Order: sequence, then C-alpha cells, then structure tokens
Amino acid sequence: MKKALEFKFPFFQWSDLDFYNCFASVYLYLENINDGRVNVKQERLCYFWKTLRGGTVLRHRWEGVTEGNPWSIDINTCTKMQRENLLEKDTDEVIDYTIGFSGYSYSKLTSDFKKHIYASIDAGKPVMARMKNTDHGSFRVITGYDGDALLCPDFSTANNPPDCDPVYDDIANLYVFGEKIKPKYTFIDVLNNIKKVMEYNLSEKLWDEYIQKFDYINEKLGQADIDEVKKRFQILGDTMNYTFNCHEFQQAFADTSLLQTLGLDVEHLQSFLSVVNGVGSATDIIHTRGWQGSALSNRIDWNKWNGDQDDFGLCSLAVQTLESIKECDLQILSATNDAIHILSELN
Repeated sequence: MKKALEFKFPFFQWSDLDFYNCFASVYLYLENINDGRVNVKQERLCYFWKTLRGGTVLRHRWEGVTEGNPWSIDINTCTKMQRENLLEKDTDEVIDYTIGFSGYSYSKLTSDFKKHIYASIDAGKPVMARMKNTDHGSFRVITGYDGDALLCPDFSTANNPPDCDPVYDDIANLYVFGEKIKPKYTFIDVLNNIKKVMEYNLSEKLWDEYIQKFDYINEKLGQADIDEVKKRFQILGDTMNYTFNCHEFQQAFADTSLLQTLGLDVEHLQSFLSVVNGVGSATDIIHTRGWQGSALSNRIDWNKWNGDQDDFGLCSLAVQTLESIKECDLQILSATNDAIHILSELN
C-alpha cells in the first residue's frame, strides 16, 4: 500500500536539515501557506524560530572568535547564551518551546514508528523524525509510505542534503502533530527572551571589550607588534560576519501576514517593527556597520602600517563602528521593553 502527501515546500538552502529548517516547512504545510513566495516565507520562519529564544541577537565574546571561522563556537570561551542557543538548538526544550509557540499539539514517540507514521499520513499530516546519524542533518520530514519504505519530500534545496530517504532503523524518535491548540507561549515570552539575551550582552560588556581593543592610545597600538594588530582586525572582521545575524533578526519580522498567522498583534507592534525593519532601522544600521568593520579588516594595506596618524584613524574608525552597533543594540532593547509594556497592558 502506498500513500503520499502533496508536500511541495522547500528547505532553507543555508541550513542543514535541523529542527528549525524542517519544522518551518512542516508549519507552512499545516497552515496551508503557499502563495508563490513560499521559499521566502520558509526562510523567514527559520529565522523566526531561531529568534524565539533570542538566538538572532547573540553577540560574540572577543576570546570566543575562531579566527577565519566566525560561525564556529568554542564551548570553552563562548558566552552562556551562545551555548544555549547555538550548540543546543535541537534539544527537547527548544523543540517544545518552538512547537508550543506555534500552537500545535504534538507527541514525541520512541517506538511503534510504522504504526504512527501510517496513522499521521492517513490523517493528512507529515511527521518529523530525528535521525540517529546526523551526517546530513539531525531531522527529516516524512510525507508518505510505500509498504515498508518511507517517502520524503525533495530535500535538494537544503544544505548538505541526503541522497536517499531514511529507513525505520535510522530513526531515533518521531514527532507527530495533533490539532491546533492555545499556544503554550506568547510573543511577550519571546520578547522577554530577546530582552534577556540583549541585557546579557550588555552586562557582559561584550562590545565594550571590542572597543577597548582598538583604543589606539591606551592599548599603545602604534608601538604594538604588527601581528598583534593584524590579529585584532581579523577578529573584528570575523565578528562582523557573525553580527550579520542582524539580518536574520530583521527577516524574522519582515512578513506581516506571516507574523499575523503566528499570532502576533502587528497593529500594536508597529513601533517595535519600525526599529527592526526597513531602511534606516537599527538592524539596517548594524548591517551597514558590519560591512564597514569587515572592510576595515580586509582592505588594510599592512605594508603601509607604521604607527602614524593614518593608523590612528583606522583604529578610530573601528571604535566608531563598534560604538554605533552598541547604540543600535540599545535601541532594539529599548523597543523590546516598550513592546513588552504595550502588550502587557493590552492583556
């Protein structure tokens, strides 16, 4: 016997088949969202899931930067927030929070996989499966069966896609979806998570440490070994690449209709959305400053570095770039606090 759902939703090209990527596509299917821009909505959903616990406002600790690989997180030097949001993104806690916010009931199953997959597909709902082997991502979406064979959608748009569908022995556990229910978490909870991460960034003085590293006078950079100066600018460039997660934060809130489907009170969030969206917004400025910091790192002619006024100017530009990003973070935090107050008053 064979049955397959008509599941034509893409997977995000810059992500492996992790929980966020798979659940974004499943959510679009469950909500029957297919308006011709579904690939953009799927990408924005991935960013939104990541934002639920503050993952897109994380900032790098100076010592936590792996030279040449800004997305690599060192467990020994990363911040607590980075560890929770990036190294532990497929935990039961993250999964429960994300699905709980989406407003669907679900069950995590560890046995009788065939019976539950058949029942879910027959009911018109895809199933998510955690894989024992994560070489091609930790999750798969199952959209059908053919006897003992499992049928999956086209994963080719994802990063590092598998070359075959899984078999039952590949599955560690299943996630089966039920009916729509009252969401377990609200957007006020999400805003409080964003606030928690951004206040942590400030309390850890993450940007202050960067600013100090480019204090030309007090750090005596004019007399410093050139390799040390090169290292500092390289870390600046790598960190700016990491800080482009501001794009993820902005894109998480870029689609009004999607936000409304997710239950956000868009009407009363206009002030918050204006800070995180559009030309001239705080996230837009962070993005621009990120490119400026990256250019400083990549375009310096080190053959001309000799500790003169031009070199003082380069370090001053780095400081101004970092101070501007810090100020924009403060604007986002302020808008987040205001949104919490507005929504709390309405409730």
